[in-house]
Amino acid sequence: MDRFMLFKKDQQLGRKRMPVQSQSAWTCKICKTQSAKYTCPRCNLPYCSLDCYRSEKHGECSESFYKDCVMDDLKSRNVDAETKKKMTNTLKKMFDESADEPDILGEDSEDSDSVDLEARLRGIDLDADEEQIWNCLTEEEKREFEQFVSSGNLGDVIQPWEPWWMTQILHPKIVEVGAPDVPTDRTDIPTILRAPDLTALFQRHPPADAVAFSCLNLLYAYILVARVYNGEHASENAEASAENLLEISRGLRGDGILTSPEEAVIGATIEADASSLRSLVESRELKAAAMTDLVRIVKDVVFVQAALSDVIALLKRAWKIAPGKRKLSLAFKKVEYFLAFLEGREDVLRRLIPNILRQQDEFVRTTLEQDAVQSITEQRPADRRPKIEEL
Repeated sequence: MDRFMLFKKDQQLGRKRMPVQSQSAWTCKICKTQSAKYTCPRCNLPYCSLDCYRSEKHGECSESFYKDCVMDDLKSRNVDAETKKKMTNTLKKMFDESADEPDILGEDSEDSDSVDLEARLRGIDLDADEEQIWNCLTEEEKREFEQFVSSGNLGDVIQPWEPWWMTQILHPKIVEVGAPDVPTDRTDIPTILRAPDLTALFQRHPPADAVAFSCLNLLYAYILVARVYNGEHASENAEASAENLLEISRGLRGDGILTSPEEAVIGATIEADASSLRSLVESRELKAAAMTDLVRIVKDVVFVQAALSDVIALLKRAWKIAPGKRKLSLAFKKVEYFLAFLEGREDVLRRLIPNILRQQDEFVRTTLEQDAVQSITEQRPADRRPKIEEL
């Protein structure tokens, strides 16, 4: 809370500063002309398009990201013999397409190489460390894989995630909260769960205004987690993602009462900096971009419902992986309460958009000023004079 109060004090001191338009404050760090719409999931560099993401200036990072995605995918699969055979053929196809000569593996050796690679894949522990998986490849296969990555073609196989809230959906599918399973296959936005009827509860205990701030806090935490996991937060990473959400969102934990939208957002950034994801969310650009995402979501109650439904799906899957964790079941009920709270209150979060934009302006302004001070400090020549001169 002390850090939050310090930030508020800085806001008060900064009221006389010239305003900064938050929507255009972050330009693409690659082409340096367009506004940044996305953030690299690996280095948090703001970029505007897939072309910039794949450009030579960002090549080393994007290549490493694609390689990591392949390794993660290998480890996360429950692979049977048929799948391994398909994987072998896919790897060979990738290697073949990357070569300068069409017969880089040699036509005569193609069948034997395929059998050899398939045999080695059968012996791989896909839950092992990625370096162990990498070391199972021959030197020639490693070179061919690296050539394929360097060619930029791997980007056609593994695409950077575009958040679902960047698209518009007109007729989302709605299911009951108590359904035995929550659909996870996504088209445009997550399947929206029907809110439980808590009318009687709300009549006995009317919800406080602070519930809206807790919703806002959870939504911002959800955006950070979804972006860090590059859209894979609710699948194989559900258990870890659930823990991350509980780390970052006081509103989900029920740890105290949030008293303002500013505290809801900045509080989540502070919690994120202290969480197990701190090294992945330390980018100030990422946090500012997440505030833009937050505005986009709260503009439409359907997007809010979709995000909360995605959190419920994530928590349910995490609970199935680690049953008996009471905090997960309590969190699940908390999000159901949020969904019910929003029924008939479509404008309750939308009215907070000006607060979010002001918060983002201050955050961006403070960040730019800190960068300017740091730049001046770094350019200032070191004072080489002795601190104490002899008389």
